[in-house]
Amino acid sequence: MVVINQSNFYTCTFCGCSEIDKKSYTNTKTKNHKNERGYPCANTTLKRYSLGYRFVTDVLQIRFVAPVLPSYDRWYAYSILQGLLRGFCSYFSIDDRDISGCLQYYTSEDKTPSYAIILFDNAPGGAGYVRMMKDEHALRAVLKQTYDIMNTCTCGGEDGDSSCYSCLRNYYNQRSHDYLKRRYGND
Repeated sequence: MVVINQSNFYTCTFCGCSEIDKKSYTNTKTKNHKNERGYPCANTTLKRYSLGYRFVTDVLQIRFVAPVLPSYDRWYAYSILQGLLRGFCSYFSIDDRDISGCLQYYTSEDKTPSYAIILFDNAPGGAGYVRMMKDEHALRAVLKQTYDIMNTCTCGGEDGDSSCYSCLRNYYNQRSHDYLKRRYGND
């Protein structure tokens, strides 16, 4: 699995001076800057880099063959992802730091935009948690556990138009709390 930061990260190949420029999208940019000693650097060209990290772990991709639900909506898909993670951790009695997930945008064969759900072990080399989902019984049990968690929670009223720490929210997704909706996990 590879994680790549595609920020506009520019570095001087001569002195190592680096900066993030959110307004520039070119491969190089010209800028007068100072080296690590505080003196002007002779090189004024900064080169754009994408920082990344590759690690080996267990990964599971879940794609819905015929999405009947609006899975092309990012927050809808993200709510389902967070619900699956909660159901997975609850069913297998593991800590929520042991497994993680993300979304992958793709266009299906019939040109329908959608999101795939990617689950992965956080332990380097994999802890074997994601591998347990190869069994159809385990997958069904996790889906049922997720549904039960979403169905028994009362946050957001009958519409489920919100989320709480009992269903979808946790420390790691706090930037997205305003967009997570429990009703998406009930569908």
